[in-house]
Amino acid sequence: MSMGDGKAINVIEYLDNLIEKGKASKGAIVPLKVSFAKVVKTIDGDTWQDTEVKSIDVEDYMARFANLTIGKYAPESLTVYKSRVNKAISWYLQFLDKPGWTPDVQKRNRAPKLEGKSLKSNAPRTNISVTSSQTPSDDSQQTLPQVTDASNRILYPYPLSDGQLVHISLPLKLSQKDAKRIGVFIESIAIEEQLTLGAGNE
Repeated sequence: MSMGDGKAINVIEYLDNLIEKGKASKGAIVPLKVSFAKVVKTIDGDTWQDTEVKSIDVEDYMARFANLTIGKYAPESLTVYKSRVNKAISWYLQFLDKPGWTPDVQKRNRAPKLEGKSLKSNAPRTNISVTSSQTPSDDSQQTLPQVTDASNRILYPYPLSDGQLVHISLPLKLSQKDAKRIGVFIESIAIEEQLTLGAGNE
């Protein structure tokens, strides 16, 4: 089996190859792999790896994915999934048309530091700031005071398993419905550490 066979599993192999060849970072590729595999597997079941990529209608697959996972993902999360699946398929199809083709994945520029009280707003907002309790950065030290500087929000610290400390800024009044939606959204964007996608059985 080669990357040019046109199967769903070959999309995963192609994305892995981008990481191995240094064409893209792991952080940029893993979310695409996870989203693509999860959507196609949900629709095509145990034989998803053999699905012909050119036969995948993203609009149809995402509509069915939304129906099959109803209540699990927020609309915003489904939009993110659709974008990732589209990108993974688009890249792979271009590779099939032009063997050896790789995307021009630009490194994300760091966002400019915010000044003053630009995060203040009359409308309730949710902000998440991640800092490391082991190696705090200058950026995090400067950003956190700005995030906390809001009259209608409370900053909640939450330690992650890897030692990082997440600060979640939430409105004073948060409904149970919104709390559940926030939880579902965060779960949907989490990156799985290991994705077992061998050509054989799982």
